[in-house]
Amino acid sequence: MNSIATSPHKSLWYAIPVLMVLSLIGLNSSVNLQLYDTYFDVSTFYVGFLSSAFLFLLGLLYWAVRKRKLIRWMTIIHVVMTTLTLVLILTVGLIADDSSSGDYLTFQAFNQTLGIALLVTIISQLLFLLNVGLSLLQDKKEY
Repeated sequence: MNSIATSPHKSLWYAIPVLMVLSLIGLNSSVNLQLYDTYFDVSTFYVGFLSSAFLFLLGLLYWAVRKRKLIRWMTIIHVVMTTLTLVLILTVGLIADDSSSGDYLTFQAFNQTLGIALLVTIISQLLFLLNVGLSLLQDKKEY
């Protein structure tokens, strides 16, 4: 956990190959999400690629603010929750293709899992913005 707090950019960048391998394993799979009357059906390869690009950008942002004093627990929660939820989204996409064909209850369970994972990811990004914002405010108060 100490390495996550001291160099979060490296932790995020180390997760990129894991996401890419997961997306290549499920090259013919897709992530299905139903929101009301709209179905989102995206290939796991594209989800993995976009998730990897997202982690790369987050790593660049952490690298850009590496000289700032970030709040330790917020950094750890952000990095861990972002990485785990993105891996969970890809994993659910791999599992759901094999086991939910035609079973509505299984599809609904996977859909709820994906929805919660997306919500946790969004809340985690808000925590990151709060962390960076508070670190910028702390620096201004010291002068």
